[in-house]
Amino acid sequence: MNKLISLCMIVKNEEQFLERCLKSVNQWVDEMIVVDTGSTDRTKDIARAFTDNIYDFKWINDFAAARNEALKHASGTWILILDADEYMEENDIRGLRDFLAGEKPSSKFVYRVTVRNFMDSSNHTGISESPILRIFPNRMGFEYYRPIHEQIRLSSGSSYEIIALPFQILHSGYLEHVVAAQNKHDRNMSIFEQMMSRTKLNAYDHSMIGQQLSMMRKSEEALPHLKIAFENGSKSSPWYLNNLWTMLDVYLQSQKYIEAWSLIDEHMTEYTDYPDIRCVRGIILLSLGLREQAKQELVLAHREAENRARLNHNIALVSPNLGMRMPLWLLAVTFENENNFQSCIHYLTLLLRADDQDIEAWVKMVEVLSLNESAANIAAFLNRLLHVDAAPQKVIAMAKISISLGNQQLAQYYMNRLPSLDVLSLSEQLRYALLSKNLTVFEQCLMNRASDGLTDSAAVKMVILGSIVWSRPEWIELCNQTLTDESIGLQFARNLLQPDRAGQRDPSFDPVATDLLSQLYFLKAWDTFDSLIDRFSSAAVINQLANVFLAKHFVQPAMQYYQHLLDHNELDATSCENLALLHAMDGKIEEALEFWEQAISLRPEAPIRLFIQYCFYCKDSHDKSEMKARLAEQHPNDAKSALIQGL
Repeated sequence: MNKLISLCMIVKNEEQFLERCLKSVNQWVDEMIVVDTGSTDRTKDIARAFTDNIYDFKWINDFAAARNEALKHASGTWILILDADEYMEENDIRGLRDFLAGEKPSSKFVYRVTVRNFMDSSNHTGISESPILRIFPNRMGFEYYRPIHEQIRLSSGSSYEIIALPFQILHSGYLEHVVAAQNKHDRNMSIFEQMMSRTKLNAYDHSMIGQQLSMMRKSEEALPHLKIAFENGSKSSPWYLNNLWTMLDVYLQSQKYIEAWSLIDEHMTEYTDYPDIRCVRGIILLSLGLREQAKQELVLAHREAENRARLNHNIALVSPNLGMRMPLWLLAVTFENENNFQSCIHYLTLLLRADDQDIEAWVKMVEVLSLNESAANIAAFLNRLLHVDAAPQKVIAMAKISISLGNQQLAQYYMNRLPSLDVLSLSEQLRYALLSKNLTVFEQCLMNRASDGLTDSAAVKMVILGSIVWSRPEWIELCNQTLTDESIGLQFARNLLQPDRAGQRDPSFDPVATDLLSQLYFLKAWDTFDSLIDRFSSAAVINQLANVFLAKHFVQPAMQYYQHLLDHNELDATSCENLALLHAMDGKIEEALEFWEQAISLRPEAPIRLFIQYCFYCKDSHDKSEMKARLAEQHPNDAKSALIQGL
């Protein structure tokens, strides 16, 4: 019987992912070719459970050479290329097999699929999609070239047509812990460095180097390569759009919002109706302080995504996350910041109806509901929306969220439904004891787990707080100071609890004091908070506390602290900006303009958003003209932008 599909792979130390990959396609491919380039873990053992076609190949810093070694051993009609950290869902691999069974192999065609990359939340896109050539006929002269980001060519030098197929490959190799564990960045850069020493780089090479540096968060190094690719590449090249997208992401990473806006406005106009591009425009406008315009873009992004989903069209140009989820999330957060909690809850509800496993939305929903609703009402609402009580894992998650947010009554509701306290970490158990003001339970938890010295930073922070609340300096010594990130906090608590140092204050402890004081407030340990606040009433601490309280919607204490700072002429730039926004939302524009002007004056290099917000709200042409002149002085390149000129 003829073999239809040969899966060809190159692997090295892929025990974490290989089984998932091979299982996902095992029923649908006719043979598996696995070329190992030097594994020292269980990779080959895992592969042997699926295939006997395992070959060793000495790694020579050349992905194309390794790929071609795999092709040599394939006997199927069609080649499917996968990496170990990729996999396919059944509908996609089955659909691909059905399609190829009806196709006649030809050297004139190569097939493209979409690779969906999962990334950590620190990355702006979260999920991105890339079109990649992964299917081609066997024994017709196709081979790989280029040592990294290898490409397919015909050995004869002839050209071929690319046909896009509606199938997806899922890729988790860009998650940060995976990249770090496999040392991918260093490996890739060493290959690029060899290339640069041997040959003149073309536009595609520069694009790949720029994208690699961008993933390494080396934005300043990435941008020159991306710009060379942008200026010298062809818009029709399949990689060109990804280069533009990476440039956009680099600008956002570097907070170069005007450059990002100009890139879209001048070079991506044909894509501006895509939801992810609209969302990026919304992100830029939010970052520049133009909230109303941002909300309009985000609403349009959401509507367009819904329309595309209804018509079964591509949801996004590159990033489905920015196309579908992020507009709703940003609208929720923006309305929250404006104290419009009803609209915030509306958009969070839409998010959770689309994905009831969105933990970030769970946390925000509980946080916002806790501002005005009783624990009973919150639990009832969450049960209607998420069916929490019917799912033990959701009950556990909600208990953890309630504890972290300091909602004791809601935490108690879910704690009563837990199968065991062991599902909570030590830090969560200690925090709940603090919330419940239960010294006995706190001490019991602590003594049961502290025999070897506490090293977990989250638990150590709870010990610090507990030692301060209940005046128990001996608990500090249960923590291993050399093995925790909370060593400064431990020293602060140790000094605080020593009677002979009760009247002393060390300014170097101000950041720690701010963090601990805010935590005491959130835990409702108000007696302890009140007893300490006068001892740490420096301008730096009070400014930071006021800003933290405002962000958490504790408006009354925030305003009391702002008034104190205002009376003593001690407001810092962040506090002035926050007060400007508060006054603007209340319609007190003159007061808002004064605070923005003060925020600008307090910073040697004020961020451009302060100038933009001032100019947006200012109606006096003379004052606006003067502020634009100051903007041009501090941000000369940005001042020429059409976005700025239109203010």
